[in-house]
Amino acid sequence: MKTTIKKPTASTSPVRVKSLDDIRFEINKTPKPDFTAKKTITLGGCGFGMPVIKSYQALMSMSPGDILRMESEHTCSFSDIHAWAMSNNDIELLGEDFEGKKMIYFLRRA
Repeated sequence: MKTTIKKPTASTSPVRVKSLDDIRFEINKTPKPDFTAKKTITLGGCGFGMPVIKSYQALMSMSPGDILRMESEHTCSFSDIHAWAMSNNDIELLGEDFEGKKMIYFLRRA
């Protein structure tokens, strides 16, 4: 089953979360993805916009329609990835998941 996270409207846009528990709560509310990614990047605790920059670089090296799995342990990645996907029509946030302290995002280049 393939699921897609709908682009949030102003009233449903993600709240800037501060704690790992808040992020886990938000991610657990979304459908769990079952996508096969063509490429995976693992960023660890890398933050300060790097999840978006590294994801953009990876997606631009891929063909349109390919799926990227991006893994990050930095809490800022949650709000950064959501804001980026919301503001960019060429990037689609297909799903997200949580493993331990690692947030996992599935992104597709349109």
